[in-house]
Amino acid sequence: MLSPPLFAGLAALIAFGSGARLGQDPPEPTRVDGVLAVVNDDIITLSEIEFVRWRESRAGNAIDRERILSERVSSLLKTQAGEDMGFDPEQVQTLLDERFEHEVERRGGAVGASAFFVENRLPPGELREFWRRELYAQAWEDAVTGRRASAGGRPSVDRYVRPGQRWAFYRMLEDSSNPRERRMLGELPERVAIQELILPTEEFGGVDSALELARELLRSYGGEREDFDALVLSYGAVKQGAGLSEPVPVEGLRGMSESRHGDTSLYEFARTAAVDGVSEALLGRKPGTSHQAVFVYRLHERLPAVGPRRLLDPSLRQDLDRDLSERIDALRISMELERTADAAWIWPRSLLSGSR
Repeated sequence: MLSPPLFAGLAALIAFGSGARLGQDPPEPTRVDGVLAVVNDDIITLSEIEFVRWRESRAGNAIDRERILSERVSSLLKTQAGEDMGFDPEQVQTLLDERFEHEVERRGGAVGASAFFVENRLPPGELREFWRRELYAQAWEDAVTGRRASAGGRPSVDRYVRPGQRWAFYRMLEDSSNPRERRMLGELPERVAIQELILPTEEFGGVDSALELARELLRSYGGEREDFDALVLSYGAVKQGAGLSEPVPVEGLRGMSESRHGDTSLYEFARTAAVDGVSEALLGRKPGTSHQAVFVYRLHERLPAVGPRRLLDPSLRQDLDRDLSERIDALRISMELERTADAAWIWPRSLLSGSR
């Protein structure tokens, strides 16, 4: 098999020869820094992929090269298909100019935008090219799904959600064991809001001293939220919001309890305690560290489980139609992208499966 640089060199010679035979000017030479893939007339270079990896790493995301390459192939296929749809280049250029002006304004003017582009290694020319491809890819997706008309006129995709489709989708969610899908119907498990008093052992003279302090504070607790707030603000390691958390599912606290305390003591407290009840002093691991701390919990609120909404609920029908449309759109895009990939010239061919 030919190596990528040699393959690109041969491709350039063939293109040069074809142009000469047709009486055309030879193409401008292109610097190739290592070809990873070819998608019809476009190449994907190593520097492109490494730049994306660098950008994602700055955002705290670790993405492997194969995934980035696969997504780049899919993006190019969409862009090329959008370009083939015949959109007016002048209209595309106008949209790019507006996008660029908006970005400059968003960065506080030319100076701020320039500093942002330099910091993120985004030359304006490359940024415009990225947006141009993004516009064509989005136009293709919109045409494939019928969200907007294609360059030829009216949308050609029926986006109407039939009552039968909605009913089948509702029953699928109703029978699902996936909590996320059940929540789409408005179903919620029993939840609790818990307030935490955290006493780091290294700040209070060790484990025994911190435990003794926690027990003494419990004896002084008057049974009201204001009393516990005062304890948290005076002694607690986490004072923001007086240590009060948002409501969470009771069952979700089982794993947290085992991770933090090595047992189910927090879970059992959340499952059985009355509102304003407090736990005993529990030894555990301070969140985000390996250091020990003593914990005292107060049950602030208990929210009962909520059953699923019925299909006659207008707001549920709207939610179902929206989610079902999104799923159908994703399926249409996937199927059309598969057909586009089958008709394309892609090297290496192993990327075909990853572009779908």
